Amino acid sequence: MVTLPANAKIYNNHALTGGDDIYVAQGVSGASLTFGKVGSKWRLDGDYEECTDKIDGWYDDTENARWEAHETTADANHAVEFTGFSEETGLATVRGLHSLKAAHGIPQEKISYPGLEKSIVLTDESGTQTEVERDDVAAGDSVDFKLESNVPENLKDYITYSADAPEIVPNALGQANEYILIFHDEMNEAFVNPRGFEVKIGDIELNDSQYTLTQNPEDACDFEISLNLAALYNAGVITEADLGVTPITVTYTATLKEGTTAGTYENTAWVSYPSNESEKDTVNVDTYQIKIFKYDQADNAGLEGARFELYQKDTEGAVIDDSVMELTSGEDGYIVVDGLDAGTYYLKETEAPNGYVCSETELSIILPENADQTTNIANVKFANSEIPNTGGTGTRMYMIVGGVIVIAAGLLLIISRRSRKNQAS
Repeated sequence: MVTLPANAKIYNNHALTGGDDIYVAQGVSGASLTFGKVGSKWRLDGDYEECTDKIDGWYDDTENARWEAHETTADANHAVEFTGFSEETGLATVRGLHSLKAAHGIPQEKISYPGLEKSIVLTDESGTQTEVERDDVAAGDSVDFKLESNVPENLKDYITYSADAPEIVPNALGQANEYILIFHDEMNEAFVNPRGFEVKIGDIELNDSQYTLTQNPEDACDFEISLNLAALYNAGVITEADLGVTPITVTYTATLKEGTTAGTYENTAWVSYPSNESEKDTVNVDTYQIKIFKYDQADNAGLEGARFELYQKDTEGAVIDDSVMELTSGEDGYIVVDGLDAGTYYLKETEAPNGYVCSETELSIILPENADQTTNIANVKFANSEIPNTGGTGTRMYMIVGGVIVIAAGLLLIISRRSRKNQAS
């Protein structure tokens, strides 16, 4: 089985006979493959078919029946969608010969309406930004979100083209020049303090008089941002060339609040427009927990009072000072460290419970690899052995050996004195 991260990119669009993305042969013992539905933000890369359309499913791509959706005649197209996914798990298992391609159906001629794609924006040290559907974050850290819609083509039905007409006049639909586009954002309660809102049409940043921000509206949303696209057209912000093409984006920052426990936290958004709304799009933020169990290796009972340090290291292998956490096991032997980001952590015992030998072992814990995929919890067990008690077998052994040494030393002393006396006589 191969597990890929959510932001993995696979390029295999040059298969000569079939199965651009998935090819499963029968195999000697019966080959099979379990896989999931396509991602919400997948697109064809355009290098081979010169198509950059949004991917909406898996399609048959067998030899002599290759996927094709852009030919001019119906007979030349072949876009048969694979639909064998479980409603419960969202997964499908195929056995025997299968050739599939992540693609789309035959495009239909239609007017563009506003859609919505939500993403998490990652910025590296050089300032380069990457948009992903899932990210790992520590409690207390900030997350940058982006909502992207588009200037709809049907806006032309809501605007008046006469240059000498007043700003508010009936349009082709017999209505006032008004096209209200509303961004709706519903955050999990683990996210707090949405801030730093920026609204843009293409590269043009709007000022706060050109849109309305409503925080904690009456519906389930955490905030809404509404724009009158017809008014923005009349003001020259939107032009004829923008219709059906130019993106409308909202970016903002929120915080995964302190004290957030391990889990996956959703953030959902959609847009509404005259008489309709888009599909909802969701991104996910993961945070992790390390659960340590300190126990007596003789009877597996939990040990209280063991002290540890949990820390991270830099690329040179040196401990990062401000990453060090000092921990102590409770009565049941457990320590729980919650709200952790992905990364490699190191655990080392610094003081054993009374009567036990302190371990010199340094354990490494890699998140998310070492965490349960359902709970986001990494379980760690750390054993101790007892120091031999006074009167115990170990101590008696030391006393017996010590007594032998004393007796031997006495014998040597007597022999030495007798030897000196014999020499003197």
